Amino acid sequence: MTLNAATKFTLIVGFITLGFLLVWQYRTSIGRNEYSINTEYIHHEIVRNFTFLKLEHERALKNSFGKQISVEFLSAPGERAAKNGITLNTVKPTFPKDFAGIRLDKVPIEKSVGYVRVWNYWELMTMNTRALIALAGLAKIGGRKVLAPRVKNSEFSRKGDPLGTYFNITAFNTLLALNNYATLASEKHYEADCSSDNASHVVIHFLYGDQDTKQELHLNAKEYDNVRKSAAKVGWSKCPSLKYFIKENSKARYFCVEVTEVTEWSRLENDVIQGAQCVTITNWRGIGGGRHRTQFTQEYLKAKVKDILFALKPSGDILKEANRFRRAIYEPYIGVHIRAEKIFSAHNVPRILDCIRLLAELLKLLKAMSGIAHVLVAADTSSFGSYAWEGQEIHRTLKNLHSTLISSVGGSEYQPTAGYLDRGVVALVEMSLLARATHLVTVGKGSFQEWVKAKFLEQHRYDYQSSWSLITMCSQ
Repeated sequence: MTLNAATKFTLIVGFITLGFLLVWQYRTSIGRNEYSINTEYIHHEIVRNFTFLKLEHERALKNSFGKQISVEFLSAPGERAAKNGITLNTVKPTFPKDFAGIRLDKVPIEKSVGYVRVWNYWELMTMNTRALIALAGLAKIGGRKVLAPRVKNSEFSRKGDPLGTYFNITAFNTLLALNNYATLASEKHYEADCSSDNASHVVIHFLYGDQDTKQELHLNAKEYDNVRKSAAKVGWSKCPSLKYFIKENSKARYFCVEVTEVTEWSRLENDVIQGAQCVTITNWRGIGGGRHRTQFTQEYLKAKVKDILFALKPSGDILKEANRFRRAIYEPYIGVHIRAEKIFSAHNVPRILDCIRLLAELLKLLKAMSGIAHVLVAADTSSFGSYAWEGQEIHRTLKNLHSTLISSVGGSEYQPTAGYLDRGVVALVEMSLLARATHLVTVGKGSFQEWVKAKFLEQHRYDYQSSWSLITMCSQ
């Protein structure tokens, strides 16, 4: 069979094209293999000079993107000979409860028969917010609203800035109402119904397992013992001396309540409050185990306190500030959150130094694997960090470690502008920035850090799994 010129030309072009494709595919596969070999070689060379991380950790880390990774020292405190032992475990991440189907821009209309306010909250922002949410769950039983506290440097009380400085109050109230919690009342509405000349006031002081009542009410040992013995009989006793602590309303009724005896809020409503419109709690510590908190049951709540906490939205000003700083970073980044105080409490300064060295190694490897060079660090050792031990030697020691920490990991920090110097505001801006990191590494532990991790996981809930990772370290 004789082929014409056109057919010959077509066949020649086809063979040339096929050959070109085969050669290109071969070269591409070689290139991929060379890149893979070179990448693995680079990672091995990096790890070869490490003190803590080994090749098996590098391989485990590389296969753990899209998951939650735990990196811990194997040695117990004091076992310095075995300090280089490291364990790396991977678990499926636990995402926070999804409230995506709830509209958070409109608060359901809610009637109330009264109010609960707190004179003083016990802790700092995370635990105070949890205590506030828990109180809203209890107040619902009596058909009450909770007076929104004022805030300053993570503390909640009667003084400071509005709660809206920290949170989107509309979204906060919507989450509360749709989960069968009482909503937060403004000072305007509270004062309209609970003026100082209103006789329908009850003041409650919970008898926690410490000496607070004795100190606050200036009771001597005998008087204090009599109050506790009287309260232990039925769960509460009259406490007229509270009027020296709460000096607003001479017509109010005052009670001390034993936390281990009164564990149902309905009982408090029926037997102590007895229909009073306005209830003041002197010192609210939330609900929990042990006598240092109240023991009220929460089985009836539609959503857990932590679920609502993790779903809270920061205020518009905080989001605006976070967006401003995020634009300044420009590129993708690795987020690092450090809670050095918790490491010191469990161990001591030498373990903190080991954790910093391990963190530096981990970040060097993570940078090589992800191609991300920028590291954003938020630490309690900064001037805006925790001040639980302020004035003590450990506080000064941790502050002195800060520059070493930042330089060791090659990180940058959020720098607040003049209008954002409140510690709570800084913490929430940092939380918003860390949630947007591609990878998050947390060092230490604590309630605020759990909140940060929940926000990070929420941000990446629907992302491609291999594009992010959550690494916790030095948490034991």
